[in-house]
Amino acid sequence: MRPFPLIVSSASLFLALSMTHCGGGGGGGATPQPVPDPQISSFGPAKATISAGEATTLTGVFSNGTGTVDQGVGAVQSGTAVTTGTLTSSKTFTLTVTNTAGKSTTSQATVNVLAAPVISSFTASPATLTTGENTLLTWTVSGATSLSLNQGINDVTGTSSRTVTPPQGTTTYTLTATNAAGGSSTASVTVQAVPAPTIASFTSASRTFGFFQGTTLTAQFSGGVGTLLPGNIPVLSGIPVPVSRTTASRFVLRVTNAAGRIATSSLVGFQPGSAVAAGDRFSIFLKADGSVWSTGYNFNGQLGDGSLLDRGAPVAVQGMTGCLAVATGAYHGMALKQDGTVWTWGWNQSGQLGDGTNTDRNSPVMVPGLTNVIAISAGQLHGLALRQDGTLWTWGANHAGQLGDGSTTYRPTAAPVPGLTGVVGMAGGWGHTLALKEDGTVVAFGANAQGQLGLGSTANSLVPLPVPGLTGVVRLGSGNYSSYALKADGSMVAWGDNTHSQLGDGTTIQRNAPVQVTGLNEITILATGSTNGHFLAAALDGGIYAWGRNDFGQLGVGDLVNRNVATLQGSGAPTPAALAAGMYFTLELGHDGILTAAGSNSSGQLGAGVAPWRNAPAPIPGLAANTTPWTGGSRSWNGFAILPDGTLKSWGMGGYGVTGDGNMADHSVPATVPGVSGVAAMAAGVSHALALKADGTVLAWGWNHKGQLGDGTTTNRTAPAPVPGLLGVIAIAASVYASFALKSDGTVWAWGSNGYSELGGGPAPAQRTEPYQVPGLGGVTAISAGDGHVLVRKSDGTVWAWGYNYYGQIGDGTTVSRSAPYQVPGLSDMIAVSAGMNESYALNADGSVWAWGADFAGQMGDGAPAANRLSPFQVPGIGGVASIHAGNGFLLALKSDGSVWGWGWNTYGQLGDGTNTNRNAPAPTGLTGVLSLSVGSSYVVAVKSDHTLVSWGADSYGQLASGRALRFQVPTSFPVDLW
Repeated sequence: MRPFPLIVSSASLFLALSMTHCGGGGGGGATPQPVPDPQISSFGPAKATISAGEATTLTGVFSNGTGTVDQGVGAVQSGTAVTTGTLTSSKTFTLTVTNTAGKSTTSQATVNVLAAPVISSFTASPATLTTGENTLLTWTVSGATSLSLNQGINDVTGTSSRTVTPPQGTTTYTLTATNAAGGSSTASVTVQAVPAPTIASFTSASRTFGFFQGTTLTAQFSGGVGTLLPGNIPVLSGIPVPVSRTTASRFVLRVTNAAGRIATSSLVGFQPGSAVAAGDRFSIFLKADGSVWSTGYNFNGQLGDGSLLDRGAPVAVQGMTGCLAVATGAYHGMALKQDGTVWTWGWNQSGQLGDGTNTDRNSPVMVPGLTNVIAISAGQLHGLALRQDGTLWTWGANHAGQLGDGSTTYRPTAAPVPGLTGVVGMAGGWGHTLALKEDGTVVAFGANAQGQLGLGSTANSLVPLPVPGLTGVVRLGSGNYSSYALKADGSMVAWGDNTHSQLGDGTTIQRNAPVQVTGLNEITILATGSTNGHFLAAALDGGIYAWGRNDFGQLGVGDLVNRNVATLQGSGAPTPAALAAGMYFTLELGHDGILTAAGSNSSGQLGAGVAPWRNAPAPIPGLAANTTPWTGGSRSWNGFAILPDGTLKSWGMGGYGVTGDGNMADHSVPATVPGVSGVAAMAAGVSHALALKADGTVLAWGWNHKGQLGDGTTTNRTAPAPVPGLLGVIAIAASVYASFALKSDGTVWAWGSNGYSELGGGPAPAQRTEPYQVPGLGGVTAISAGDGHVLVRKSDGTVWAWGYNYYGQIGDGTTVSRSAPYQVPGLSDMIAVSAGMNESYALNADGSVWAWGADFAGQMGDGAPAANRLSPFQVPGIGGVASIHAGNGFLLALKSDGSVWGWGWNTYGQLGDGTNTNRNAPAPTGLTGVLSLSVGSSYVVAVKSDHTLVSWGADSYGQLASGRALRFQVPTSFPVDLW
């Protein structure tokens, strides 16, 4: 049988082996001892919560084994602390204890790691302040459980700001932020407390002085830096400051400390003489050497240079040296000399020169009987002088009592205003006078139909009467029929005529008593001169303000729009030394001696060296050969040039953006019209332009109040934009406020104003803002537009017309306007038409010219006295004509031999014959070799056979492109050397 297997337990085997090893036989041996289990009594960190970047220690108490801690700590001894190393985030550590038998036990301990507190901002506002003022400490903190400030403020936990009052000097504030683990962050700000500025005294040596003579101001102050306004002149305490080259009526001392706190002190009531004066189209300048210069219109000798010639640049006034101030009336000049005498020149019909006669003077004469004069002023037709004793002396016209002597008798000699004393300033208008008294009140006398005396009525006064309720005045100004007063607080009031909003109160309402000029404060300088509807003033800190009439750009604000409230020129022109407002122009003299001007320069009154016209052709510089010129039309004041590459240049009047380059100032040199190409032809009304492109589309820009841009709106555009939906156009034309397009299919399309039925659609709306087809008209091959009438030529050689017909320009034998196209009787075989302002012309295939319509200046060309023609007739004495070109009251005919003939109005030399004489019959201009002509309202541009461009006629808006302009809508500097 199989033996049973031997089964031995491990314990039996161990025992057997033990017994064998001990040599024993069957007897017993030592009993094995069991290993105790490992034990952990405790395990934990010294700091269970720490800040990021810190370390802690771990301690474990254990027995019956060896211990290790994970996370890189390693072996540990029971009861002995070991370091964790730097921790950046919370961790859990495990202690493992293992006995010799390999049995183990574990325990865990977690160390929480908190981010350090963060101070993201700590500011003081303000950081620099005046002693005794508060600053606000503001902070933004995260991760903190407590906050504290130094400087005795201590705990600020739970807040984000604290208002403190620093002591004088520099103080540093430190903020400490602490988190729950005891970690902390700090931030500091420094605050400076400075003394308050104080002014002990501010005085002047004189209140009335010549422009270059000036005065001396002295101030005592502390705690800051001193500045004198206007002019931003640095001032030191106790050091006298000479002040000259200014017409300021208020001076302000401003002392500013490092904290920006300001102390001010004002001196008011100064009556300085001016270095610039503006009359009706002429100007007078006082130079630093005491000499006097003039420019502009000189019909009455008002330039004082011994001649009657207009001047486009300043000339010396004869014998005027050692002068302190200048002034102007309408057509006469005045100068005050250092010896206290007064000199005058120019127009003297009303005795305004004060020399005892009514004889005009083209060189200065002394006003007899006047001594110790300290200030001068002028009305339009009378003179004013203030003597040192406070009496006011007057002379000249007295039709409304403006001399204040109780009568209306003109007086050619100076005499004091009876009973009027204590005067410190004055101003004169067309027929009224204002006087400022030393107590700040104002008296007025003379004409008052527009309320210019401010008495609450419109009754004239032959004697001085106080302006009720008006006090605290320091300076006076005057327009023709309006009055102005500057008050000690820098505000202004005005009264009188307000037709052009020249009172600046936001209305056009006549005011018989003073009203506030809106939007002005801290004013120090008023304009002087012979203004008609506009006024200017300058503020202490900078800026020239203008308001009122602006049809010549005289406000200097960049357009031709009247302003009914004070408007700042540009972005803030610097405070000038002097301002003068003339008839439709303005002079502004800077502290640097640079003279700038705006407005009309029709007689050279701005000193820009220009003339109002050119009566013989002269080249246009800067345009390439083969350039095609276009003037727009019979009412246009702009020129356009199409360059060989189809791009466009423009010049002339800039109002409403009609030049197309986004600049609304007048252009006296050609400027590129951006973004326009492929132009084939141009047309323009008085303030809008059209461009016909080679692809048959039309661009329009400029004024749009009647919808003349055809874009469906009445919004003006300063850049060209397409006329929507208009295609296939081959010719364009423009009247004053309307536009016309001739399409290749012979139809005519019109849009804009319909005030004279010029849109040709029979009874129709007053205006159309989108093109529409003129009904009942086809087969048209040429179109031309006048002021309010339209001419077209059909393919059969007939001429048709419609619109305004007051002068017979429709040619139907009547003066009744027509609202639908009408065939002009008696005309056939016509090859061209040209519409003037109110006259019409047609060119026959045989080279003869036919005319009808207005004839105020001989534009009918029949050699007879002026008489309107209601039906067409052949102009005698001219043939062989290749093209005709009508302007405003004149016609130029280009003959096939290249010669140019003309007739009609010629005041601006627009006939190009070297004269300004109107002609009632065709006559050669003397111009030959001409390839093409383009005629505007009163000017002409031509291309000669050598491809040079020439121009002549009126240049009031720079339309001759000669680089000269006769109107400036923004102040423009000229080379008038006054210093």
